[in-house]
Amino acid sequence: MNFSGFYGNQIAKNRLTALAAAGRFPHALILEGPSGCGKRTLAKIIAQAMLCNSKEEKPCGECENCKKAAANSHPDLFVVSGGAGPRSFHIESIRRIREDAFVVPNEGAVKVYILENAGTMTEQAQNALLKVLEEPPAYVRFIMTCESSSQLLGTILSRAPVIPLENLP
Repeated sequence: MNFSGFYGNQIAKNRLTALAAAGRFPHALILEGPSGCGKRTLAKIIAQAMLCNSKEEKPCGECENCKKAAANSHPDLFVVSGGAGPRSFHIESIRRIREDAFVVPNEGAVKVYILENAGTMTEQAQNALLKVLEEPPAYVRFIMTCESSSQLLGTILSRAPVIPLENLP
C-alpha cells in the first residue's frame, strides 16, 4: 500500500499493508489516536486505495478514481463528520448513510464512508450504524476515526478492528 504523504506510524502502516496484501481488508475499521496524529489523512489514503483501479501498488494517484478521491469529488466516497462536542454526531446522519449504502456504487467497485469523529456519535447513532455494519452490502466499506475507541459501543468494536495511531515525535 502506498502511504505517500503520511509519515510515522509504521506499525499501523505495516498492519494495513499486510491486510491488503492478504486480501483480508475488513469492511470496517477504526483509526484511533490523539488529535493531530493523521487519522483523517490516513483515512483518505485508505479510501483512495479502495477506489483505485491500478493493478500495482494502491493508491496509484494516476487513475481517474484516485484523482477524483484526492480532489474530494468521487461519487462513491463520502465523508461524514460529527461535531467537536460530545454526542454531536446524530442518528440522522447514520440514517442517510444506511439508505445510501444499499445503492450500488456509481464509478468505483466499492462505496467508502469515512466517519470522522465517530467517538462523538450518540448511542442511538451507533446502534443505527450497527445495523449496516452487521450485514453490509459487499461493496460498502467504513473507515471510522476517533480519539479513543472506548467512546464506541462494544458491539461496534467487535465488528471493526482498531488501528492505533500516535503523534509524530
